[in-house]
Amino acid sequence: MQNQNLTALTSQTSFLPEAPERSGTAGQPPVGWKQCSPELLATGVECSTAPRWAVGATGEHWHPPVGMATLNAYQVGDYDVVAAFTPEGAIAVLCEQTGEGLDEYELDDVVLVSDKTLDNLEAFDQDEGRMVRLEMSLRQELTMLTKPTYLYGWE
Repeated sequence: MQNQNLTALTSQTSFLPEAPERSGTAGQPPVGWKQCSPELLATGVECSTAPRWAVGATGEHWHPPVGMATLNAYQVGDYDVVAAFTPEGAIAVLCEQTGEGLDEYELDDVVLVSDKTLDNLEAFDQDEGRMVRLEMSLRQELTMLTKPTYLYGWE
């Protein structure tokens, strides 16, 4: 669960590939991403499952071309969410963050964060004891990242 009181820490994992360059302009899709269209879908992009970037409620959105590396949000174990390219990479990011050994987690401990959670704009603030509105969704945060990163943890 995304929470404003969670500590968001970054962890550079140098042995993992970097994501494509992101646009330096707010409100612009990541560099190299294409607007969803019949032509893009004909290349093999699956609109319902591919990473997406959208702004506003216009319905217009962008996807990375087939074969472009993209970061995904993974929950590792019960309490941590990381951005990584693969489940194995998610374990590596968490272990680098926590100092644990790679053998502390198995692939069964790693799950993709659901679309519902990626798009959620509310979180429970433990200190306030109530739901609060977030400035951006986890999906929006993911589109701004350029490398595997530790995102959130909670207890």
